[in-house]
This record gives sequence, structure tokens and C-alpha cells, in this order.
Amino acid sequence: MTETLHIYGPIGEGENTPPRIGAFLDDNAGVPVVIAVNSYGGIASDGAAILAQLEQHGQVRVEVLGVAASAASLLVMGAAEIAMHRAAHLMIHEPSNLAWGTADR
Repeated sequence: MTETLHIYGPIGEGENTPPRIGAFLDDNAGVPVVIAVNSYGGIASDGAAILAQLEQHGQVRVEVLGVAASAASLLVMGAAEIAMHRAAHLMIHEPSNLAWGTADR
């Protein structure tokens, strides 16, 4: 049976972090795994780190169940195989950032 990891919610929060996903991949080194994704995105640098982890593992199938947007689309691109439900969405865009507040100078 192929081990499956589910990523639901923001990338970089809760269980959807590079250390947790890296541990899953380490626990399944040398064997194919499935990562099921339904996420609107999150922290771009965490998505990029997960992309690298998936590429290093090499035997990852990512299944987009509903949406893989923004930072979630980054990690999808690290898969050896990508499958999307016919009703699923993939949103790819350049990273953006926002800063606010006061400055002394």
C-alpha cells in the first residue's frame, strides 16, 4: 500500500511545514508516496522548500483534490507525477509581499 500524506490548509502552518513533510518523506525513503493537496497557499519559501524535498525524494505523486494555489502550487511542481481532479484548480503566480506600519526614518 502506498503511504499518503494530506495537505489541507495553509502552507507553512500547522502540519503543513517543511519539517513535517520532510519527516514523512524520510519515513518513506526509497518508496513511492502520494501527497494529496487542497490548499489556497501560504508562505512561498515553505512551498519552495517542500518542492525541493519532493524532488529529492523522487518518487512522489501529488494529487490536487480541490485547489493548489500560490505556495501550494510550488510544492506540486516538485512531484514526479501530478494528477488533478477534473474539478480541481491550479493557480501559479509570481510571489508577492506586503509590508505596513510606521518607520522612524
